[in-house]
Amino acid sequence: MNLAERLGDHRRLMVPTILLVVVALLGVLAPGNVGFIGSTWAAVAITAAVQGLIALSAGMLFGRAGLLSLCAVSFVGISAWVNAWLVVHASLPFFVNVLIGAIAVIPFGILVGGLAVRLRGVNLAIVTLTFAAAVVGVFGSHKFPGSQDDKNRGARPIGFQSDRMYFLLCFMVLVACGLALEWYGRRRNGLAWRAVRSSERATAGAGLSVPMVKVNAFVVSAVLAGIAGGLFMGQYKGSISEATFLPVASMVLVASAVMVGAQSLSGAVLAGLLASVIPEIFDRNGWATEYPQILFGLGAIQALSQGGGGISAGFPWRRPQHSTRPTPEPPPEVAATAIAAGGAAILDIRNLTVRYGALTALSEVNVKVPAQTVVGVIGPNGAGKSTLVDAVCGFVTNYNGDVVLNGRPFDAMSATNRARAGLRRTFQQGRAIPELTVGQYINLSVAKPLPADELEQLLGFFQLPPADEPISLIDVGTRRILEVAASLASRPQVVFLDEPAAGLGAEQSALLGQHIKEIPARFGCSVLLIEHNVELVAEVCSEITVIDFGVVIAHGTPNEVLSNPIVARAYLGEEIEHEVGVDVEGALQ
Repeated sequence: MNLAERLGDHRRLMVPTILLVVVALLGVLAPGNVGFIGSTWAAVAITAAVQGLIALSAGMLFGRAGLLSLCAVSFVGISAWVNAWLVVHASLPFFVNVLIGAIAVIPFGILVGGLAVRLRGVNLAIVTLTFAAAVVGVFGSHKFPGSQDDKNRGARPIGFQSDRMYFLLCFMVLVACGLALEWYGRRRNGLAWRAVRSSERATAGAGLSVPMVKVNAFVVSAVLAGIAGGLFMGQYKGSISEATFLPVASMVLVASAVMVGAQSLSGAVLAGLLASVIPEIFDRNGWATEYPQILFGLGAIQALSQGGGGISAGFPWRRPQHSTRPTPEPPPEVAATAIAAGGAAILDIRNLTVRYGALTALSEVNVKVPAQTVVGVIGPNGAGKSTLVDAVCGFVTNYNGDVVLNGRPFDAMSATNRARAGLRRTFQQGRAIPELTVGQYINLSVAKPLPADELEQLLGFFQLPPADEPISLIDVGTRRILEVAASLASRPQVVFLDEPAAGLGAEQSALLGQHIKEIPARFGCSVLLIEHNVELVAEVCSEITVIDFGVVIAHGTPNEVLSNPIVARAYLGEEIEHEVGVDVEGALQ
């Protein structure tokens, strides 16, 4: 991607950011009778900036990774305690203290992230809430250093002693963190958060470690909260205690972050304003300060009911727009050169048996996939086809038998490691991530982003929209084809296509079939195709294996298999003509 394209990608982000910075500068640097941040509201503005950074920490976890954590304020408290200790016992510069505080919370981010590996939703919320309560308990027995004698009062860097200047510092740190998070969110590790939020199975299938992605998200969240903890100590003007970091504070903050969509910089700024200005207005008018908390809770419920994007998702600069670039042209046709059936097997599935209690889903299934061929697996619903793919790709581990890829046993490998070693797959249900662009989704499946020309060739071959087209704006059928393209981006040895034609029209299915036939020659890999469209399977496959009730009932060339009366009875429910060219699709209907 060249410089002009990169600038174009970030233009919509930079415009609101520049506006925010300009407004903050006017509020701080204008004369007292002009600047809207007067002396009486300067402290509230500081609170808004710090709360915005905390909201960014909590919002990026939920909005980007789908992890509902209620301990963001606890990370802030840990960092604040470390900063307080450094103020009392050391003579380090302010920014060094902030950096140390941010580093100090990383082990706790790893700890909570480790607990989150197998948890999601309300279970994760309960665990993180328990962690928050435990942190408050520790603070109760280990008071904040200097809280009794005010030794840490007014710890601010030189040049930022006044409230107005300290607000400017806090706001610029918030902007810098927001931009850094946006940059990181466009890298593969950041895009992986979106993948986990969308589907953990698809994330593992793309060669990404789901546990590592979750831990990484918690570490980044903890660092952001740790920076906020250092700024919080500079904001401090009175006694500080564990009451400041009660779990309810995290709950209120998370509610406001979800309500506005604080995974973005604009959302974080709005969340900070709401969390500081509204309670201040209520307090100054003598109204009950619990009402804003109810407002945030109702707003969070509304945001979740609308998909979790929050208020900021409706901002003009965050609305997806169609690309102005034309769809890539398909490259010249290349004849498929698949190796004939019976060649050396690159994938050897031997005596695969899968049992769920008393139910046998697969019984001693044997399938060989020769190098650079397209092999089909068909069978009626419930025959065990998807179980076969899940077992071979590592999503089902309690099986008997052997999976050998290119002479190497894979049985001890996880799904992630199998994907990295050359086994890729698509899923029956669409797993494309709407929040990403076409190019981002493709590059999520590879260790290093594809060169621009290679990406254009891949998109052109499958006749997909341009790389900067948001997936949310393309139709379901095109998304299915996009998933096939993404599975091939890493140049695997074998790719499993699980009903890729589901939801496609006749024209799209025929075009997809032509592409599948050319995959071995173009990408140097074999294809194991599972598909209910038997006509498509007969057209593109050199061999077909038929499974019924978890048992292989037929194997051979398309002509042999589809002429087999056993297959006709088990799969089609009637006799068929002894020719591959019959209207098999019509027979299925």
